[in-house]
Amino acid sequence: RRRCEHIRLAESRHPRGADTGPSAPCGESDPAEFVMINRETGILMVRASSLQHDAVAEFITLVQSSARRQVMIEATIVEVSLNDGYKQGIDWTRLGTPGGTLRPRGADTDASALSPTLSYLSGKLDIKLDLLESFGTVKVLSSPRLSVLNNQTAMLKVVEEVVYFLVDASTTAYGDSDREKITATTTPQSVSVGMVMALTPQISANGEITLNIRPTISSISGFRDDPNPSLGAIPNRVPQIRTREIESVLRLASGEIAVLGGLMEDKLDFDTGRIPLLGTIPVLGELFTRRENATRRTELIIFLRPLLIDRPGIGGDFAAYGEQLPTRDFFRTDTIPGTRNFPGELLIERVPVSP
Repeated sequence: RRRCEHIRLAESRHPRGADTGPSAPCGESDPAEFVMINRETGILMVRASSLQHDAVAEFITLVQSSARRQVMIEATIVEVSLNDGYKQGIDWTRLGTPGGTLRPRGADTDASALSPTLSYLSGKLDIKLDLLESFGTVKVLSSPRLSVLNNQTAMLKVVEEVVYFLVDASTTAYGDSDREKITATTTPQSVSVGMVMALTPQISANGEITLNIRPTISSISGFRDDPNPSLGAIPNRVPQIRTREIESVLRLASGEIAVLGGLMEDKLDFDTGRIPLLGTIPVLGELFTRRENATRRTELIIFLRPLLIDRPGIGGDFAAYGEQLPTRDFFRTDTIPGTRNFPGELLIERVPVSP
């Protein structure tokens, strides 16, 4: 004996679904077994035996439980201005200190190689950041934390919007004279410069986390003049973008740290110093002015630490972050002397500011 059931799933992400066509009434006997999906309504219709229905229900429960799992990703983006002794990059073998291990990964199989593309670390991240100071000046650009559902893509962006203008020029002659009038219309445009990283976590049955990451680092390498002849004497400079990109798939245990390094860049610093008053004298002031151009090499390092979240919420795996939330006495609900308050109004304590 066969039975017909409707198993309702979560709402489909695809608004356009294929036509499921007519279905046989449940009372009719139909030896054919079929599965029909209506993506618009999020309904899966299964016609099968009772034993097969139990297997389908078990599979749906497994899929839903896997889709609800989350990963919290702690990312730290660091820029290191390398000292003269480490112009080739950071020696990652020095980070394998007691209490932490290092497992270099990448195309370079030499264990003594500098700046591998990818390494795995264990231990505390703050200790690793302190060790980086031995290679140069460390600057933390960003340290975001985000929670991502299983098999969903998250985006990290640390960028600056650089604005430039598109110029549309038209020339109009003045009657019989040789003079021309140039009318220019500008349209603002912007380009993102910085770091953009896409992350997609996948959680296995044993709790291992597979990260599909794709960081893209862009910077301005210079400016180019617009060669449009109709612009005439109107200057228009367009930024030239340099892009560096890595795409990799990592497998880590919960709490393990992945390190992406080797993204080096040479930057030119301009330093100008002058003697007060004397340096401002026209022409002669150049004798009392010092200009120095220095080239420094920087390496961008990305630390990633995924944490498996089984119980999301402050009462679960996010309990450690509860200390960062406002306490009950953060807001005042009583009446402040000398003020008129409406019923139910939320009152915030006023703190006097010293002059």
